[in-house]
Amino acid sequence: MPGEDFSFFFLAEEHWLAIITDLQWGFLHHLHQHAGVRTLVVESGYSFSFHINQYLETGSETWLKRALYDLPICPEDMWAFYERLRAFNQELPPSERIKVAGIDLEYSPLLVVHTLHAMLPKKALTAGVREQVIALQVLVESEESDEKVLRRFLRQWDR
Repeated sequence: MPGEDFSFFFLAEEHWLAIITDLQWGFLHHLHQHAGVRTLVVESGYSFSFHINQYLETGSETWLKRALYDLPICPEDMWAFYERLRAFNQELPPSERIKVAGIDLEYSPLLVVHTLHAMLPKKALTAGVREQVIALQVLVESEESDEKVLRRFLRQWDR
């Protein structure tokens, strides 16, 4: 409605079809410039947004590849979108940069395991936690981890 303020704008897509990333970018850029928006909320889990934010901060494509590896919506479209967002963010002071927040369920056990691994503290750990951390590191470094192995590992942490 003309003259009214809105708190949210929604853009949607149909999974596995092309995404109109130019429209998404246009909304995000406009809202950033004219409404002070600094958070892009996406329909994905925390692990996805963690990896995207790491990519936005570091520029390392490893983070972006992991995030988009098993994405249920056009990864090639999203790749270009996040490259564009990173380039835009790099022109801004850190306090003005856009961050991504995932607000859905996790869809990829592998992404969850890599996120847990990336978030590990660098300081000394207690014996019980150290065993779990070592198991996590072995799992992350193993190329033979399939989804069943990852799910079984994550269930152990749910106790």
